Amino acid sequence: MRKLQGTSMTKLEQIVNSLRLGKRGGLIYYGDELIYLIQKDQIDLVILASDTPEKAKRKLLNIFTKKHFEMFTREELGNIFSVNPLNAIGIKSKHLASKIIDLKEEKSNGQKNQ
Repeated sequence: MRKLQGTSMTKLEQIVNSLRLGKRGGLIYYGDELIYLIQKDQIDLVILASDTPEKAKRKLLNIFTKKHFEMFTREELGNIFSVNPLNAIGIKSKHLASKIIDLKEEKSNGQKNQ
């Protein structure tokens, strides 16, 4: 990703842009499709909304045992993809999942102003 002169994207903006590009590329799933692909072991990362009800989290995490983390609210996650509020999304790409994890960890390690 190339920066335009004079602009600087935060890690959060980079994550959001990567998720939107992933959706356009057919690599992001949610709803019934997400559950189906988890059962087929085709999802590499799940992002749960921080305000997802505990019962829904437990249900999803009972079938998904790989890397996951909480980020965004249900409303924010839905707004990224222009749909109703979302409890969770799944990423069907090891490369994109790795990129999101790296950006999330950089953001969490105190580099929030980048």
